[in-house]
Amino acid sequence: MNDARRIRQALAQTLKEDSRAKLGSVHVGRHSDQIDEAAWSETLTVAVHAIEEDWKKRRQIQAALDRVRSGRDGVCDSCEETIANARLMALPWAVRCVDCQARHERFQATTTSVESSSIRVGFEQCYDDAA
Repeated sequence: MNDARRIRQALAQTLKEDSRAKLGSVHVGRHSDQIDEAAWSETLTVAVHAIEEDWKKRRQIQAALDRVRSGRDGVCDSCEETIANARLMALPWAVRCVDCQARHERFQATTTSVESSSIRVGFEQCYDDAA
């Protein structure tokens, strides 16, 4: 239990430092022309996307730690079969076996929906003229 807490604390600190570094290149202020404004908007979008991906990975790792603690690690959430060790070694936070993950990704590709939890949406609405 202490190991999981220590891992979570280290992960949170790493993500905080990474987020600061990624946003450090984004300067807020008036821009001299439309090209500067467009470049700043693109930089901001890329930084926010990178931070969003970091937080997504953090949630996946925390969920994996919770599954280890509850004894559900290595069991596919979809079919209840054992997830191959090679998959878990490559992707320790995997929640589905390879076959179920492939089906899940095909399904996700056919559905087009905007994530309501995306922090990017708020940034784009505030800072992007096109939004």
